Amino acid sequence: MRINQIVGTINTGSTKLEVLTPTDSYGIAHYDGDAILATFVGAGTSGVTKGGWIGMVSNHDLRFFTGNLPATMTISKFRFPEVPWL
Repeated sequence: MRINQIVGTINTGSTKLEVLTPTDSYGIAHYDGDAILATFVGAGTSGVTKGGWIGMVSNHDLRFFTGNLPATMTISKFRFPEVPWL
């Protein structure tokens, strides 16, 4: 499956989903009616160097988990990292 916002494809041949967007644009978004998790490609507000970003577009915490267990690391909506074992 390919989703292209502009003409062209990446054609890596090894991926199942490719999202091509203009620079400094959001790509994939996951939305439940309130919280929005999204990917972004570009320099963002830093204006310095391009990069790949993943984060919360909405005003919610970003949590990381593994093994289908509760989150082991959180970046709060106030931009403070919370790592319980430190």
